[in-house]
Amino acid sequence: GTPVVKPQYRQKMSKAKELGLDVRNADTGFIKAIVPARVDHSKIIIIDGVEAMFGGMNFSDTTAKNHDAMVRVAGPFVRELEISFSNNWNCIRDGAPYAPITIYDKTAALKRIQMRLQEEGYSSCAGNLTLTSPYLRNTREVLIEKFDAATKSIEVEQLLLNDTKTLKALARAAKRGVKVRLLVDPAKHLYYRDWKGGPNNKAVGMVEELKREHPELPIEVRHYTVAPGQELHVKMCIIDDKTLGMGSTNFSSGTFQSNYELFAFIEGAG
Repeated sequence: GTPVVKPQYRQKMSKAKELGLDVRNADTGFIKAIVPARVDHSKIIIIDGVEAMFGGMNFSDTTAKNHDAMVRVAGPFVRELEISFSNNWNCIRDGAPYAPITIYDKTAALKRIQMRLQEEGYSSCAGNLTLTSPYLRNTREVLIEKFDAATKSIEVEQLLLNDTKTLKALARAAKRGVKVRLLVDPAKHLYYRDWKGGPNNKAVGMVEELKREHPELPIEVRHYTVAPGQELHVKMCIIDDKTLGMGSTNFSSGTFQSNYELFAFIEGAG
């Protein structure tokens, strides 16, 4: 018969296994929500227990054209990322004993911090990791708390922005005078289809309704100008010019209900 052609990512995973790499497929059975897809959506790289990267970027040639971002970190926050990876890894062990991953090297990580702080583009920050997972689901709660505490400005850059609770928090912020700016994907190439803005029309509609009722409100929404085949894939917010939120988490109801996700709120001087 006709040979089965695997999707590209399956071919890559098969190749990784052939090379002897330890590969596990995430088990999303813990998720009870009735949704079209349930995935491990986190994007993390941890190197030698000393340095790490996390954010919204998939590591594939097919998504390289997307507008996206990652955060590079060193120091104790690497251990927080390692714990998250270890827990997810051990959720999928097919009967094997629980084996926590503890590669983090505190001495080397602290030394790496001092080295990085001498380089341009790095600063000393505090980070708060939040998750959507079998063992902790707190990203939306913390996100809304921070939006409700904002006093000056909120900027959101998102692939998907349609979670009702999050949108209501943004509306509350605008009504108390916080300048709110929302940059969203136009969904022209989302999942290789033109959705005519679909997933983000709810956010656009909310802003339009607010402006009709209260023209003076400091809230604005724009669609990012995408190149052919490109997505605005970033999942980011900036609150009061001092708190950066970054990770894999889209601000959508489905995301908060149905995926493994990792997000972090970072505060620092620069």
